[in-house]
Amino acid sequence: VWHNLHTTLTDQEHDLFVTQLDSTSIEGLSVPPIHAGYMPQYHNGLMGKHFKVLMQTAMFHVHGLVSDAQFKLIKAVGQVGALMWYHIIPHMTTYIADLHILIQNVLHVFDLVDPARMIDNGKLHILTHLPDEIQHFGPAIRYATEVFECFNHVFRMCSILSNHQAPGHDIACKYTSME
Repeated sequence: VWHNLHTTLTDQEHDLFVTQLDSTSIEGLSVPPIHAGYMPQYHNGLMGKHFKVLMQTAMFHVHGLVSDAQFKLIKAVGQVGALMWYHIIPHMTTYIADLHILIQNVLHVFDLVDPARMIDNGKLHILTHLPDEIQHFGPAIRYATEVFECFNHVFRMCSILSNHQAPGHDIACKYTSME
């Protein structure tokens, strides 16, 4: 969805989107401060926290900048995202039924926007399994991985600075020396 959005906007629309995103109040949202200039500049290097901001706020800023189908897709993804971030699910059957409907809405609208991507994008298929995973393992927010993304830099630097004879050993030694 983000790729579709940032590739279809003109430079002028990009600037307007950044300005609107930068003026967003984050009061009541579960997101860190928004650095709107960073997202379009490094559009291929965004992490989970950036996508979380975009899912919760983009629908308020893209109306009039994108087609109706794109707007419906952004809105549908935002609704699924809002359900995915529940920490506690009091009524599991109602929650799962709502999640099924919202996922079907995303798939339907995604098919209208970019039908070829429906085949190529494995994330859309994984999304259909989310309700079953939540029933078995609990809220999806519990197995979010973005907290551990900061370790990617350490892994990368350890393997680059390694002698390449035993990179796993070098990474393990670096981690034990960090504790």
